[in-house]
Amino acid sequence: MTATLMPGSTSCRPRFATPRDESFPTHGPAVAAVAERLGRPLMPWQRELVDVAYEFDPDSGRFRYDEVDCTVPRQSGKTTITLAKKVYRLTKLARELGPQRSTYTAQSRLKARQKLERDFSELLRASRYFREVPHARARPQKATEWRQSLNNGSEHIQFGTGSFLQIDAPSRTGGHGDTLDDGTIDEAFAHADSTIEDGMRPSMATRRNAQLWVISTAGDARSKYLWRKVIAGRAAAESGEHGNVCYVEYSADEDEDPGDPATWWGCMPALGLTIDESFIRGEWERAQRKGQEGIDGFRRAYLNQWPEIPVLDGADSIVQRKVSMDAWAAASRDVRPAGTPVFFVTANRNMTAATIAVAALHEGRPHVELADHREGLAWLEGRLRELSADHPDAKFGAYSAGPISAWAPALAEFGVALELLTVPQSVAACGHLQRLADDAAFTQWDPEGILTESLRGAVPRDRDNAGWVWDWKHSQGNLAPITGATGALWLLETTNDVEVWGFYE
Repeated sequence: MTATLMPGSTSCRPRFATPRDESFPTHGPAVAAVAERLGRPLMPWQRELVDVAYEFDPDSGRFRYDEVDCTVPRQSGKTTITLAKKVYRLTKLARELGPQRSTYTAQSRLKARQKLERDFSELLRASRYFREVPHARARPQKATEWRQSLNNGSEHIQFGTGSFLQIDAPSRTGGHGDTLDDGTIDEAFAHADSTIEDGMRPSMATRRNAQLWVISTAGDARSKYLWRKVIAGRAAAESGEHGNVCYVEYSADEDEDPGDPATWWGCMPALGLTIDESFIRGEWERAQRKGQEGIDGFRRAYLNQWPEIPVLDGADSIVQRKVSMDAWAAASRDVRPAGTPVFFVTANRNMTAATIAVAALHEGRPHVELADHREGLAWLEGRLRELSADHPDAKFGAYSAGPISAWAPALAEFGVALELLTVPQSVAACGHLQRLADDAAFTQWDPEGILTESLRGAVPRDRDNAGWVWDWKHSQGNLAPITGATGALWLLETTNDVEVWGFYE
């Protein structure tokens, strides 16, 4: 039975999403072409997602996003989009980047094997564009040729480009290997922590255009890993600062009636395309017969809602701020400090932009703002030399194990001496900023909103011994501006010699 197509299947919009930037080209149409050849054309929501996820810089060819987080209701087509983007990378993109390695994980290794054998392989077999090489000892020769291996512990699909689609278990060593270009953490609700991601990330470090996909339906109180992605993604969608993470969420608002078909059409992007309204109505009726437990299960599965919100520990929660946005806003002043300035240099996590924060005293109170903030790093050395020449008595600082510290020897040759903050000093700097904010004892000037948005997405992390630091791993957007301001305000307070050792842990 085919449902009458109502407004919703094609006009259903994500509740939170990274928008498409038309000034950047995208590989999205090429991924869509692969889906066509697999016999599973992308639905509108899937096409919109790949168009954003595969935006790239036309000069460098690099993807804009190294992580894609997507939460959608069940039966929305996660398998189709997962296989299409993997086959695109392993066949067409491999011609440009060389042989690729892609890993797929699910709740367990058994679930991942079932997906490889029953879904991925069967879709490839059903396509007339891809040819299976059935002999165990034969090797695929053409890009569109493939061979499946189900040997325990090394289940994979090999393509003629020399690329592999492999599965792995959700463990700390899952995804480990020499290199990894594409990782997919499916059904991410099943993970309580970032163990599987921690296993994949190091294998991607040296690969051009490596990308991690985290895709799932909403979870429960145990789903802390996914919930962290959700709160960070929602915050980024509200602020507009997405950094290097593409986030998409199709879900119903908590206040909407779960039994109202209008709610279904508003949050289920596959409704009317691959799912009938009559099926969802039947699921709702069954859920009601099971009481609250059934209703909660329906909300999670088909509305992508969180009936149970995970309780996050310590500073992992983006809402547990050490420096309130109200205190930051109250400190806004357009002043001209007269004292000797200090400059603090930071770069974002993927080293595609840099920030120079400046702090100085104004009428006896510390004041901080940005001296410069630009894309890329090539401009940084020249700008620091200019600032050093204009302010010969100024101090310059950076974090000891951050990317800027590597520039210290070269800058020293030109008379720019970087003081490198240690871990204890970084902890002290964060506590210092918190006290200044609590006591309304500083001023800041941020006419372009760069520092404010950086603080909005910043997540603090408590340390076991004492104090806290900014959490580079779980923060959303560009953390460099607010960490630079933190360092500048601290450097203004101290003239202590510093020792070089690790800041990024």
